[in-house]
Amino acid sequence: MKKQKKYPFDSKDDFVIGLYLIAEHSIKYFMRYKKILEEFQNCYVMSAKQKLFEVMLETNNIIEGNESKLIEELKKPSNYYLVEKASQKINLTYDKFKDYEERLAINLNVLINDFGDLSGASYSRFRQEYKKKKYKLKLNDLTDDKKLDDLLGKCMKARNYIHHFAEPKLLTWRKYRENQLKDNQGIKWPPHNIELNISEIVNVISILTLFLMHNYYYELFNCLQYFIRKDYACLIGTNNFPEVDFKIYHEVGDASEVTISENGGNLYLE
Repeated sequence: MKKQKKYPFDSKDDFVIGLYLIAEHSIKYFMRYKKILEEFQNCYVMSAKQKLFEVMLETNNIIEGNESKLIEELKKPSNYYLVEKASQKINLTYDKFKDYEERLAINLNVLINDFGDLSGASYSRFRQEYKKKKYKLKLNDLTDDKKLDDLLGKCMKARNYIHHFAEPKLLTWRKYRENQLKDNQGIKWPPHNIELNISEIVNVISILTLFLMHNYYYELFNCLQYFIRKDYACLIGTNNFPEVDFKIYHEVGDASEVTISENGGNLYLE
């Protein structure tokens, strides 16, 4: 007999347990995401803004506006010197920057899937299955909010780009490289060898853009972890909003996360 691989949405208990586990998984990664983002902000983003402002004062070139406006202005050729000098003053190395970029990306990918993967065990899939089985199983009403639908829709769309090396990225990368070649007609590209070009000092625009992007998704996930708890309260039939009871035990763990992932992987591959 074939082992069951698809999560069953056949009873109220299936929905209650499924939503609880999706909420537990997503909130755990959301808390981790928040911690890394705050650490990046405290260690590098605040310092970068301070040093950037110092260079603005030194060069008598003050840029006003929010972070999006600031990044937009910094990208202009007329501000090349300001960006260059500020980046050198910040002096964030490529390796340190990538450490944060990759840690943030891992948690972002997990959360995008937890909320927006219709082919897997996600909050979007849960609500989709719930809609199909609600009347048959006589289930309670869940949250009916256009904002929730919009947020989940954003996760589904973002997942197609963020979670994959998407073709639009390949196209824009090629276009960018070909535009570079217009100013360097003597260079043959692609070359025979695979060349990896890395600048040791990170551009201040990269620091601010990375933070702005993840801050956007942090706010999105912050709203969704509220909605998922609200739906859980509706499902179990309580007016008491579920809080997050975050417990830390100062003892050796049981390695359950690795075991569950390993067993789940083996089941998937069978």
